[in-house]
Amino acid sequence: MKLSKPTTRKADARLTIRLSAADKQAIVGKALSANLGVAEYVVQAALGQEIQAKATAALPELFELQKIGVNLNQAVRLANTQKIWVREIEAIVITIKALLHVHQG
Repeated sequence: MKLSKPTTRKADARLTIRLSAADKQAIVGKALSANLGVAEYVVQAALGQEIQAKATAALPELFELQKIGVNLNQAVRLANTQKIWVREIEAIVITIKALLHVHQG
């Protein structure tokens, strides 16, 4: 009796969606928490599969740093439209540098 290979799906199609920045941040955060790529996380969730997190020794600081990065990106977009002051962005950059310094020890 010949054993068959396990079936794996090849990612050969693209799906583009529009969502709010808050929803995107939440999805990215959940994917990061599960140590999965966003696409892998979204596919598992959309197909009703149990989210199978990859084992890792991921640091909680990385999750926080990712959230800060999303916020920084939003702040820079606002700054480009002149809706916030540069001082606010400088404060965010200082916070990120402090976190990186603590993480690098």
